[in-house]
Amino acid sequence: MYPNTLRIPKCNPRSLNKELPQLPLNLSHRIGLRHMSRIGKSVCPSGEQIVNGDFENGVTGWNNLNAFPAYLSEAYAHSPTHSVFTYSDGTGFYQTINNIRVACVQSLTFWAISPYGDGTMQIIIKYSDATETSIEFTHSNTWVQRNVTSQLSLGKVINEVRFTSGTDNPTHIDDASLIGTG
Repeated sequence: MYPNTLRIPKCNPRSLNKELPQLPLNLSHRIGLRHMSRIGKSVCPSGEQIVNGDFENGVTGWNNLNAFPAYLSEAYAHSPTHSVFTYSDGTGFYQTINNIRVACVQSLTFWAISPYGDGTMQIIIKYSDATETSIEFTHSNTWVQRNVTSQLSLGKVINEVRFTSGTDNPTHIDDASLIGTG
């Protein structure tokens, strides 16, 4: 018998009403912490979770919200050569995300500019329980990075990231990124 080995007595039907032995608190070192951390939890994805967030492959991976499409632009790009813009109220685009828990998000960021004057837009994060977080921004004619990570709702699961316009001045979006913790 190995030292520090837990002995569990044989069980017979007549002794079922008796209390079972308590497992030691340090059991995790015997079955391995690595395996304990997987019990009852899903694994967090690592790396970039948004497909084509830099729009260098056009609008691949993105969907239009309605009949008014998001437009690909080469005139205003943060990096390297393309961005996407929405032009009028209600236009926008979204990407379905593979159900990532908010606790697994390292960062959710994007860059935005409204080159023709102040423009408003929203980023809307949709969750698997049919709720959402909606954040409105006003942009001017300078590229600004927005980090919305701290505004995500803990305990939720993200299944969509959406960008919509708010005014007639186009807002360009580029380098959208959702990084998983791994």
